[in-house]
Amino acid sequence: MTTYAVGDIHGCLDALHRLLAKIDFKRSRDKLWLVGDLVNRGTDSLDTLRFLIDHDDCITAVLGNHDLHVWGRALGVRPKKRRDTVDALLDAKDVNELLTWLTHRPLFVESESHAMVHAGLWPTWSFDDARGLATIAQKALVSSDGPAILSDYGNPTFDRWHNEITGTARVQTILNIMTGMRAIGVDGRMLIDAKGSRNALPADARPWFDVPSCRTQDTVIIAGHWAALGIYVDERVMIIDSGCVWGHELTAIRLEDRKRFSVSFT
Repeated sequence: MTTYAVGDIHGCLDALHRLLAKIDFKRSRDKLWLVGDLVNRGTDSLDTLRFLIDHDDCITAVLGNHDLHVWGRALGVRPKKRRDTVDALLDAKDVNELLTWLTHRPLFVESESHAMVHAGLWPTWSFDDARGLATIAQKALVSSDGPAILSDYGNPTFDRWHNEITGTARVQTILNIMTGMRAIGVDGRMLIDAKGSRNALPADARPWFDVPSCRTQDTVIIAGHWAALGIYVDERVMIIDSGCVWGHELTAIRLEDRKRFSVSFT
């Protein structure tokens, strides 16, 4: 069995098909790990979800910030944004089936050698912490509190982790970390609006995975979300959003040997 980690798809189904052809993907022998942002901004979110559901037996995917936004739109608690491209999805006859599958994706997954989250993990968290906190947030999202949480999702007020946070603030902070975080300042706060390249970060900020207090993990963390960073791979992390929806590339990395495969956006 071979496993490929794939960067943010954003509804770019044609690029996904070409990438799978390039790696000679066979669902009987291969697995896909998808880092989230499965839908929105690209041209074909509807058929992307249909394709992923059809291949559910060989796909492991986590929720990204765009997936949460679309979930909120379907619930009527988030406004349409100028760059949203999910009207066809939300108007589809099978929208309930599609969104049921999407909203049951986890925020964090792990194997013996790798873990995956859309954006990042707080530097002081262990994997036990991440697993437990992801479960807390997921349960809250599908509870009666879910609409209120999604309506306020991404609130920059929730920009720093500490164990004493409780209630909705705890859930919002977990979501901001796992689906929105890129960098952390010296004051220990997330830079929620940091979207540029690594060199564009303020002098007193670092990527979340370079914070000195980051706990050493034997398991490699796979994430996406940071297209402007480009592909970044070291012994601890694989950041693999290569910006397909922005006209760049969609990338897969074969986890067994870290070989990289990419196709250009067309």
